[in-house]
Amino acid sequence: PPPSPPPPVIAEKDIPSPPPPATKQPSTKLIVFDKDESVSATQYQPDDIAEYSGEDWDIRISMDHAPLEEAFYFPVKGDPDATNGSIQSVLEKYALNTDRSNELDSDKYPQLIHIQEELRDYYESGKSGRANLAIYVNKRPSGEPIQLGDTVSQHLSSCIFHDGSFDYRLLDLVFVIESKSMESSELEQYRQEYGHTFMLFLTDYMKRNSSATPGDALFSNDPFHGFLSGSNDPDQFPKVTQALKNAENAGFIQSGTPSQIFDKDLPGATTKYQPDDLAEYAGEPWDIRISMKHETLEDAFYFPVKNDPDATNESIQSVIEKYALNTDRSNELDSDEYPLMPNLQRELRGYYNSGKSGQSKLSIYVNKRPSNSPIQLGDSVAQHLSTSIFNDGSFDYRLLDLVFVIEDEISITQEGSDKLKSIKQEVDNLTHSYERYQSVLGNPPTLGVPDGDGYDARIQLMRRNSVNVVRTIFLFAFIYNEDDLFGDPNWAASYESGQSFSAIMDAFQYESKFSDKILDALVSL
Repeated sequence: PPPSPPPPVIAEKDIPSPPPPATKQPSTKLIVFDKDESVSATQYQPDDIAEYSGEDWDIRISMDHAPLEEAFYFPVKGDPDATNGSIQSVLEKYALNTDRSNELDSDKYPQLIHIQEELRDYYESGKSGRANLAIYVNKRPSGEPIQLGDTVSQHLSSCIFHDGSFDYRLLDLVFVIESKSMESSELEQYRQEYGHTFMLFLTDYMKRNSSATPGDALFSNDPFHGFLSGSNDPDQFPKVTQALKNAENAGFIQSGTPSQIFDKDLPGATTKYQPDDLAEYAGEPWDIRISMKHETLEDAFYFPVKNDPDATNESIQSVIEKYALNTDRSNELDSDEYPLMPNLQRELRGYYNSGKSGQSKLSIYVNKRPSNSPIQLGDSVAQHLSTSIFNDGSFDYRLLDLVFVIEDEISITQEGSDKLKSIKQEVDNLTHSYERYQSVLGNPPTLGVPDGDGYDARIQLMRRNSVNVVRTIFLFAFIYNEDDLFGDPNWAASYESGQSFSAIMDAFQYESKFSDKILDALVSL
């Protein structure tokens, strides 16, 4: 006889806290499943399959990439010739026929009855077109799904336990809920409704998760070029560009980093911009200090201008190129005490040259200057000199205290920040209101079923309560699936093709179908 199945749990059947991953591959992807249990080996269409003729056999169904330890089993006893019938016929006559649930080993594995009902729902949804169900055969050396009209015998496998305790034949199916393509008109509607919010969350995600160094332009890659350049050049990502424009028109984002005032101090010292006694320092050596936007002054770069006190009458561009970032003068740096200074000089020179050439957008501010706009390179040094006085009196000198800022080029407005906060609160409220229905059973009505063993009734209950479930699914995805949506290097291509939107909408393929009576019972618990 075929072995008793392991405890069946179908992990994929729930809509997880976020909807199904937004990076789910399209249905054109070829998939080969190669699953085995630790105690046995399965072989597809072995040479000796005819030797099993006349014996009982099993139908095993696992979900997508769930292990076989979590599979569903239906023992077909007393009908060995059913293997000559179609796969559709044995699914509907045996495996997914709930009138035969008494033939399941439900005494040992009570969840089999619920899993059978669930698999039947997936199957019926696939047949009706409500879901995009593809059926594969484990171990089959083909990436194509099977056809329901194929005969069982075309796809039989053998399963042999390593200890020799069981050796039997089975139909080893894998159910895959694939991303369902959307009509172009429907897709365009969702882009119009949610595209600007998508870009708001994308911008927020990139700013929070960027691994870029302070000098890197965060939005310098191709998907943002059309929006930032405003040119009529051919746009590789026109739908992304339009969504960014819509986000800007909605007041959520703006191009360019907001102007800012810097107020940095070195521990144990005080810096003053354009102090009244600045003229008293005339004729003395002076320093050029450069820090990056978020760096402290402890990490700043210093160049001592020792023998040219009148260079303060020159332009800032002149002294940057003549002194501070002139690598031919690196011998004038205090590299004996601060060996990293030459490296900092080369790094800052790279940022400066990149900004001058237009490869990045460099803005230069002056620390302590009571203006939130960047300076001009043509400004004279004297216009922006400061003093630095150490509290212990050890140093008292003048300096040009510059701050380099590589502009992000896209920033979130106050209105955008408020919108993010509002949506996150809305999602948090919905999460708390419906999380108890994430894993339930209907017979008998039960809440708090261990993950993987129950149905997710949240969408169905939200719909019944007149919650806008489409909006909810999108907002949940923006927050709970942010890594899949926005962390994917190919996010822009997915947005253009509509794949990311289709994957979000796939959540509805997992929607439960309880009766109102069962829903009432669940709500009353």
